[in-house]
Amino acid sequence: MSEGPLQLGESLPSPFGEHRLRGQHLSSLFQRQLQASDRDQYSLDTSHDWYVFFASLGGGTFFGLCCLLTGCSTFEEALEMASLGDSTKVDKLVRDIYGGDYERFGLPGWTIASSFGNMMSKEKRDAASKEDLARAALITITNNIGSIARMCALNENINRVVFVGNFLRINTISMKFLAYALDYWSKGQLKALFLEHEGYFGAVGALLELLESA
Repeated sequence: MSEGPLQLGESLPSPFGEHRLRGQHLSSLFQRQLQASDRDQYSLDTSHDWYVFFASLGGGTFFGLCCLLTGCSTFEEALEMASLGDSTKVDKLVRDIYGGDYERFGLPGWTIASSFGNMMSKEKRDAASKEDLARAALITITNNIGSIARMCALNENINRVVFVGNFLRINTISMKFLAYALDYWSKGQLKALFLEHEGYFGAVGALLELLESA
């Protein structure tokens, strides 16, 4: 992505505990930052940018899994089902294995030890609803995005991560999880930020690149 004239702006507190961006020029706010979509990671600063990482798991994976597991037909329907589900009925947690926190490695009992791990049990498969499966799929993909973003940010010595892409459109669940997870697992060193119109960011970047090359 080009530095260009793109106007994004200052970070503002939101009800989710993360920040949204609007208004001023991005370079006036952050000397360096990590920009993360659901699959791609870019390291950006005021002079240049470079591609850091790609993963095949993202919003399309979430929607595909939900179509397969629940029979839903739209992304909005998948998110609605996820909002009503309980992923702990599907995922195996640390407390399910150790009876509580795993203090040796500093893992709280609520940490997911195995996504969809409870589905190895027929009894638990029968007890899980479609909503629970949708929620577990959403949390699985969100955790993957957050883990990769954290790894890339630490490797690049960056403390602010801007999340973009249509996966986050009307997806407050993932925004809350990403904001909390980055803050918690980094012990407050990393901050998640979100755009006001996250789904248009790639299109704007492509337009700016086209204008520069014209």
